[in-house]
Amino acid sequence: MGVRACILALVLLAVGRLPARALAAEEQPDEAQAVFQSAFGEDVAPGERVRTLERLVKEHADSRWADDALWVLGEAARQQGLPGRVVYYWQYLTGVRPGVELESFTRDLQVYQASGVPQLLLYLQATGASYVQGTGLTTRGDTVLVNARAFDPVPMRVWEGLARAYEGLGEPRLALRAYRRALEAAPAVGPWAGDLQENTERLERGLNVAHVPSGVGQATAGGSRQPAPAAGVAEPGSASGSRPAGPPPQPPATGPTSQAAAP
Repeated sequence: MGVRACILALVLLAVGRLPARALAAEEQPDEAQAVFQSAFGEDVAPGERVRTLERLVKEHADSRWADDALWVLGEAARQQGLPGRVVYYWQYLTGVRPGVELESFTRDLQVYQASGVPQLLLYLQATGASYVQGTGLTTRGDTVLVNARAFDPVPMRVWEGLARAYEGLGEPRLALRAYRRALEAAPAVGPWAGDLQENTERLERGLNVAHVPSGVGQATAGGSRQPAPAAGVAEPGSASGSRPAGPPPQPPATGPTSQAAAP
């Protein structure tokens, strides 16, 4: 009896420890997350924040937090009118994750609140267009339902910001390519698709390339437009979403590094 009691006690002890270890592992943030969040401490200077986020991208390139770091760096540069840095960070970001999705921590940052994305989301909610058609179907008895997903305007804003940065640097062909990608990601309601279409057609006329009529693109139910690519300007080769090999090169010296990522 003594041996059986000891074995039972050991089994119960082992079973009791497993959930605790699993819970501790789940609650413990990964290293990339810890580095990202440390960049926004109260006592962190802007220059140190930039260096921390750039180090995260290089050392944790496969982490979802690297995507957030690139977005923050590019958005801060956009807000400060530094097109060279916008291109540097967001060109790499679109090659890594064309449909970037930001973490909730990032969406609480001041740089996100000042990006215009929250206001865009409020407009979509007010017009009942905050959900778009997703992938797959759900069957309930004789009823077939189309799956929906929440519309995220961040990809559209990234491509639009990249397009404007290219224009500011005198690269109209690259700007046209980015405007087309922004138009693909734009919601069907509101002024954004129209503004992007106007910029696209303006550059097409200036570059004398073929124009794709708006009727060629198909709008998904409740949501985003998907225009077909036009001739004359190749679509980005990074659309597959595969990560570039290795970390990005050093950023261009356009403006003070210490101001590239205000909180």
